[in-house]
Amino acid sequence: MLLANTRLLAAISAPYGDANSSTGANVVSAGHIHIFKRNSTGSWNADQLLTAEGSKAYDYLGFAMDFNAAGTQLVASAHGHDGSSTGGASGAGALHMFSRTAEGEFTLQKTVFHSDAAAGDGFGYGASFGKGKLLLHRPWLMLCGCAAIGFFACVDLLHACT
Repeated sequence: MLLANTRLLAAISAPYGDANSSTGANVVSAGHIHIFKRNSTGSWNADQLLTAEGSKAYDYLGFAMDFNAAGTQLVASAHGHDGSSTGGASGAGALHMFSRTAEGEFTLQKTVFHSDAAAGDGFGYGASFGKGKLLLHRPWLMLCGCAAIGFFACVDLLHACT
């Protein structure tokens, strides 16, 4: 479980939680995120359940997540994702960008994959916002067939995630 919050919004993830597919089948450890909103009396109310379209078993949506400073975007990792929209390398990872609509609901805006994703990379293992940029962690990068220590990447949100 992970918590990300602003003064008026909170997101609590369940990355090991099961989800239901579009066919109603149970998807083991696909992950999901609960959004809570604070009302005028200061109480928190459950508002929305976020899942990623096409989630598969062991995607782990929400393993890392963060709101931007304005609370209008939520980035959530799925480091177990297969790494492409067409089913790439197992465990390559993905990052899901959710945006808040004018009505206050979060919708999936974009899913980002690393351009040279390889099996087991875990892209998005860590993710956070800062100063208009997004910091991403890819811990198990393979170099020359040997596991490396991984890396952090800084993504300009104006160009990569719009």
